[in-house]
Amino acid sequence: MLDNSRSREKLAEEVLALRERLAQLEALAAEQASQMQLIERLCRPIDLLEALRNLYSHDHIGAICESQQEWRRNIVAFIAGGIRRGEKCINIGDLDSAYRLRRYLYEDGIDVPAAENRGQLSALCGVEAACKGTLSSDDIVALLEKESKNALAEGYPAIRISTQMSSTLCRHPGFGKAADHEERLNKHIVTQYPCITLCQYDRQELTPEIVRAIVTTHPFLVRKNRLHRNFYFQEPPLSPYEPGMEVQQWLHNIDRESRIEEAIRRLAYHDPLTGLPNRLLFTEYLNRALELAHYYHRTIALLLIDLDRLKAINDTLGHKMGDQVLKCVAIRLKSILRENDLVGRFGGDEFLLLLAEITPEAVLTVAKRIQGAFERPFIIDSHELKLTASIGVALFPEHGRDAETLLMNADMAMYHVKDEGGNGYRVLPGQERL
Repeated sequence: MLDNSRSREKLAEEVLALRERLAQLEALAAEQASQMQLIERLCRPIDLLEALRNLYSHDHIGAICESQQEWRRNIVAFIAGGIRRGEKCINIGDLDSAYRLRRYLYEDGIDVPAAENRGQLSALCGVEAACKGTLSSDDIVALLEKESKNALAEGYPAIRISTQMSSTLCRHPGFGKAADHEERLNKHIVTQYPCITLCQYDRQELTPEIVRAIVTTHPFLVRKNRLHRNFYFQEPPLSPYEPGMEVQQWLHNIDRESRIEEAIRRLAYHDPLTGLPNRLLFTEYLNRALELAHYYHRTIALLLIDLDRLKAINDTLGHKMGDQVLKCVAIRLKSILRENDLVGRFGGDEFLLLLAEITPEAVLTVAKRIQGAFERPFIIDSHELKLTASIGVALFPEHGRDAETLLMNADMAMYHVKDEGGNGYRVLPGQERL
């Protein structure tokens, strides 16, 4: 009886341990899924125009325009998107900018007279008065506050406000400092009402004062056709003792988000060990190559390379040594390919090669060259390691017209080589073998 009791206790402990381990695995899987969703979101190409059309209440965007074309692209996407979503749209500027905006919106398919007649689109052309000193920044903010209250009373879901800061307002001394205006706009309008603002600046007219206004009041920034999250919105690292350096320092540092996104994108699309394109990115390139080959009636080749003795190296010298071998193989494969060819890591001990615009005869030459590259031993940490490779070859269009079929046929051909002892290549069963 005592033995049975102990057995039950031991079994209960094992069951409890298994449940805890299962819970840990489930938590780990949930965390990995969350990370992958983040990677997919950040790696998704950003459509700037779509982003400017579909903003949300209390978004405050600062845009640095390199040219008149950028100003036009940004403001048309911003205002037209608001009109199509049934939002109240207000443009602050001079008469010339108001006229140009009407023309650009009309070219974009917006019925401007109808939008103006129903009060959805209006222009606040107070810059001339500001130049004469009869209209201050407080006056413009007061007018915007009045317009916002009226828009809410009329049932508009949000109010869009566009301002051509440096091209109009900042040029007039009667208007006041840009930083003061931005502070008032952010404090009294953006945070108090369901407003969405776009303040555009001319790249050629940036000053330390304007830069300070941008980084302290805009959580989002548009520059070089990209939408950035402003890392310095809370605490901009601008030194008051070196005003001449502020502009260049800020313009350099706002690219930080682009570098972070690029690093995450590289993790998602490249093999972290070898730096080669992974299966996902390689398949994208393969699909593009197939489209071009189909259109121009060209032949492309897909080679699947499997290392024959890597498992033995891992078992005898450790996986760290196996990783070093994979890195060396990647370097050696890249060194023997043409400029337009692509090598990627398929996973484990397998590599993929994409040979574009090539003849079947040249494919066999490349396969022999790859085998020749493996004839030389790999010297790693005083170890002389000899490897061979089994290579499966599939050609477009003979062996498949899509990526999945080509991969399947190349894999089938490679396993035929494996079945015959490895260290060779085969195009398809019954074809040439070395």
